[in-house]
Amino acid sequence: MIGRANIRNLILFVGVLRGEIFFLTQTRLLFKNTIFNNKKDLNPYIQTNKRFKMIYINKNTFPFCYIEEKKFEWGEPYEVATPIFDLSIDTKLSDLEYTIEVLGKNNFKNNLLKLHNILVNREENVRIENFNDLITNREILLNRIKCYLDSNANKISPWDLHYYVSFNENDYLESIEDETNRILLLERKEYH
Repeated sequence: MIGRANIRNLILFVGVLRGEIFFLTQTRLLFKNTIFNNKKDLNPYIQTNKRFKMIYINKNTFPFCYIEEKKFEWGEPYEVATPIFDLSIDTKLSDLEYTIEVLGKNNFKNNLLKLHNILVNREENVRIENFNDLITNREILLNRIKCYLDSNANKISPWDLHYYVSFNENDYLESIEDETNRILLLERKEYH
């Protein structure tokens, strides 16, 4: 498990790709002052970068991943994968609604399923840290979660490919919390 401070150091920049917000790590500073409206704008920029052997967007996972192929000092190639998160979410939503949107739009299935079970069992005050609100629209929230679970059912998350990304779902969620300055209402206990 990676600590919150370590994962926070990885994320330095928030950018826009096709009108959606995403995080870039310190190796992606080439995007700093550029806004891309579509992937056609992005491809020539990536291909002209001479620092790395190959850079591309992997669309086999959801969320998509920004991939850089690099080499160790001894010449063995490896890939650095960074998920591109969709954080174009209305900030006026309640903390619980905001959490559902972040989890659903970015394919955080495990935490979304946990949140669904918590709401179905009416255990939110017990299992979610610092949650003391009254839920008046429980069925609407459960339907929204169900829609996201159904739409993401056949999509593969990059953190589910253990050989591909070294961070897990909770590491990325902590980094999103830090960068957006918004608390996500999640069950923080991990069961093994």
